Amino acid sequence: MINCLLCGAEMIWCDEYTFENLGMEGTGVVTNLKCTECSASADFYSN
Repeated sequence: MINCLLCGAEMIWCDEYTFENLGMEGTGVVTNLKCTECSASADFYSN
């Protein structure tokens, strides 16, 4: 579980994209999470 850096609430998985889908070079995945309380969002990049 990942907690929001702004309010400390749990962040939930929203979506996932490949680098190719986003027009980025290389191979990898971008995961988007959203806070359940304050609606902050975060993108995590992995390759």
